[in-house]
Amino acid sequence: MRIALAAAGLLAATACSPSPVTPPANDTAATTGPTEAAAGASGDAAPNIVAPKRQAGLWTFSHVAANGDELWTDKLCVGEKSESGYSAFQQIGNGGDCTARNFTRTSNGYRYVTVCGVPGMKPVTTRGTLTGDVRTGYTLDEVLDLSVEGDNQKIVARHTGDCPTDLTDGQMKDGKMGMVYSVLMR
Repeated sequence: MRIALAAAGLLAATACSPSPVTPPANDTAATTGPTEAAAGASGDAAPNIVAPKRQAGLWTFSHVAANGDELWTDKLCVGEKSESGYSAFQQIGNGGDCTARNFTRTSNGYRYVTVCGVPGMKPVTTRGTLTGDVRTGYTLDEVLDLSVEGDNQKIVARHTGDCPTDLTDGQMKDGKMGMVYSVLMR
């Protein structure tokens, strides 16, 4: 669902703006090596640092409005396969091809900037923080550049136990439409 929302936002934000956007300067302390630079050039940038692993099992991702109301909750079955190809860092900015995924460790989590988009459209820059323990639960507070003033987004991720029998490693159940899809096929 996040892909559908990001794609819809990209369409709305770029309908009158055909010019490309230059990715922001890397504001991280870590450096990008040759592998990441090559990946960035291909439009599939890997995070510049390795994400801590989430605990295996069922994770919920609650999308929260500015007033604190829960809008919807997605569910993801996390295991070895999904952590190797769809880590907590790779999930951020997952609306298309990413040319930058820059993370910096902070005292209470991480600060990040991602630049992701759909070919032929203006990329979306997301700036945010990830706070909490990635292994058991964390919060993403993000600002996406979909509008002049920026669009705020808050997602609360929690490990809730074992995966149900209807979800296997790498399968996500969309909290809005109830669709189940594989995050491993992205």
